[in-house]
Amino acid sequence: PPRSTPKPSSAASDVYKRQTQSTWGAKVYREVFVCLTAFILNKMSWQTYADNLMATKKVTEAAVCSGTNGAIWGKSKTMKLTAAECNAVRGGFTDAKDNPLAMTGMKVGGQKYFFLSASKEVVMGKNGPTGVVFAKTKIAIVVGTYDSTLQPGECSAAVQKMQEYLIEHNSQTTRMHQVTNNVIG
Repeated sequence: PPRSTPKPSSAASDVYKRQTQSTWGAKVYREVFVCLTAFILNKMSWQTYADNLMATKKVTEAAVCSGTNGAIWGKSKTMKLTAAECNAVRGGFTDAKDNPLAMTGMKVGGQKYFFLSASKEVVMGKNGPTGVVFAKTKIAIVVGTYDSTLQPGECSAAVQKMQEYLIEHNSQTTRMHQVTNNVIG
């Protein structure tokens, strides 16, 4: 005769079902948690680098932008650097005598700076008593400006120190960069 209660499954089958359900749920939860945590840390961390550069009091304005497309990842409140302006400097990181920035200069917030010097890692520009320093890492460009109250060499040293820090901590910043591109576009 038919049973009125369902046939009990084996203990092994029940364990497998629980593992499959809990493993799938844990994977989804873990992926969501990692993405959200990285997104929050990414937003805070890149901004923190710009804030730390400002805290040196050796720059007037600071920013950290993408080394691939110029997107602004963090900046001081008064920094008016655009992604297009940061992106335009990327081709100037060269030792070549025919540096493309030598003819065009560079802009930050619409203000033009005349080309001073460049290497594979640093580009410098000047406009009267003010100037700008761009320093490249594998994935980011650190930017600092100075005005007549600051020494150009001190600004350059502060920007390059932040550059060195980011290069030394490349694995952490690379992960943030991957999350930035994958999670927020």
